[in-house]
Amino acid sequence: MPFPSAHSLLTFSGPAYADQEEWSTGCRLRRSTPPTLSELQGAADAFQGLCGTTALGASNAARLVSVKWAPQTTEGRYGDGEAVELLLTPSALGSNGRMPAQIAVVLSLRTARPRGRGSNGRMYIPALPTLEENTGRFSTADATTIAVAASDALSAIGSALSTDVVVGSQVGSGLLETVTGVRVGRVPDTQRRRREGLPESYSPESPVDFG
Repeated sequence: MPFPSAHSLLTFSGPAYADQEEWSTGCRLRRSTPPTLSELQGAADAFQGLCGTTALGASNAARLVSVKWAPQTTEGRYGDGEAVELLLTPSALGSNGRMPAQIAVVLSLRTARPRGRGSNGRMYIPALPTLEENTGRFSTADATTIAVAASDALSAIGSALSTDVVVGSQVGSGLLETVTGVRVGRVPDTQRRRREGLPESYSPESPVDFG
């Protein structure tokens, strides 16, 4: 089923673990006209500001090298226009060196719809905040700090690109709902596709002796 109008995708991406793996995350934009490289730089600055939030614990193994804008048709396919990509000097997302490749913090992008289609979108950031002892969760305070930083970043991205960040749905007549807030779950998420290119390496086999 179609979206109600043409729009676009904004993607942040780069390599991880000495180029053995790739990561990416992004969001939909209401805008359907190509941005300038200067506008994309503003979006990159906003995203890097989010990743620099200490409470987030962003990975130092993942690097940001690309910000890409791509047009989307009402059918959810790439449009006729050319994508616009800004290549950046590679920089680590953060300073956390102790996290598995597949772990991510989930940003839930909320809209004015309380539930159902068009109510919630997600961004997955390669990061692992400090976990509270014996809970498997990071603190409410850290989750709140991350949510505030993420909402500020999305506002800055929208300002840089003169558009709204939206959540899309192709169910029924289709929706593109403006993001109104961000919340952060306290349990780290798993993105297994982020370790598909990371080859396994085993220790030498240790013999078992039953005497």
